Amino acid sequence: FIHVHVQVVRFHPNGKYIATGSCDHTCRLWDIQSGRCVRLMTGSKGAVNCIAFSPNGKQLASGGEDDLLRVWDLGSGTILRELHTHSGGVASLAYSPDGVMLASSCHDNQIKVWNMNAIGASVSADATSESSQESGLISTNPTLATPILSLQFTHRNSLVAIGTSVPMATAFTHAQSQS
Repeated sequence: FIHVHVQVVRFHPNGKYIATGSCDHTCRLWDIQSGRCVRLMTGSKGAVNCIAFSPNGKQLASGGEDDLLRVWDLGSGTILRELHTHSGGVASLAYSPDGVMLASSCHDNQIKVWNMNAIGASVSADATSESSQESGLISTNPTLATPILSLQFTHRNSLVAIGTSVPMATAFTHAQSQS
């Protein structure tokens, strides 16, 4: 039995697993039926605040207090991509229904949308560099001084973002699929 402060829990698309992100800097994949941890993903340098499964269930994206967005291979538990995305801690992640886009938000008052098909083969990419096009960055969308704490795509690949740190603050942005 593991005693850690769990920050976030998400169901796998097949409904047989859950993933957790924790203050101990890890992501874990749990078998719901047995209750056992079947995959431990380490490498984060801070608490993991948000996670999102790819629609096909083969990858897990995580973000947290180390300002990095990581994409994990669930089969091996290894990091496929590590993106230097934000400053201030990644607050929310969401995959588009077709799995082509991944949106991230942060306490730096920005939403970034990534083309997962365009992200290069290297493990590390820096979205703040001039090579951000190579990193798969589609757009950076500043908000009106409101950190966006929750992201969700509609079934038509439109991105809806909701800020919750200011009462009744809501922001909407649209991203079009690059497929």
